[in-house]
Amino acid sequence: MTANLFEQIVRLRRGASRRARRLLYGLRCKRFGRGVEIADHVLIFRPEFIEIGDGVTINDRVILQSCEGAELTIGDRAVLSYGAYILTGGRALADGKVAQTHSRAPVSIGPGVWIGAGAIVLPGVTIAASAVVGAGSVVTKDVPEGCKVVGSPARPI
Repeated sequence: MTANLFEQIVRLRRGASRRARRLLYGLRCKRFGRGVEIADHVLIFRPEFIEIGDGVTINDRVILQSCEGAELTIGDRAVLSYGAYILTGGRALADGKVAQTHSRAPVSIGPGVWIGAGAIVLPGVTIAASAVVGAGSVVTKDVPEGCKVVGSPARPI
């Protein structure tokens, strides 16, 4: 009986924290759709440049990083699995060396996209509708509609 009570308390606490996150990000994001699920330990940087569609699922330890001026758009019913990173900025390269400036470019994730655990989507990438990004992949180029990509760098399979 005690274990059952403990499980109920944990479930209630988790539900309350998820509702609080939805409320917080709902107020701060450029667009925040209905039915968005945000799990524990999600980091969202610069939410004012992020649009999240209806029914999106963002799992544990996902990082959404939007640099100023580089928007991040996530389409309806997209799923971001555990530990995925979506980045709109990073260090610029000059002559093969890391420069002291940052580069930034928008990222677009289409509706119905599934991004696997630990995948990284780099700045300037568009992932079209219903595409699948395999776990641990590094997406450096656009992904066509319905395409499945895996690897580092990600390639169609």
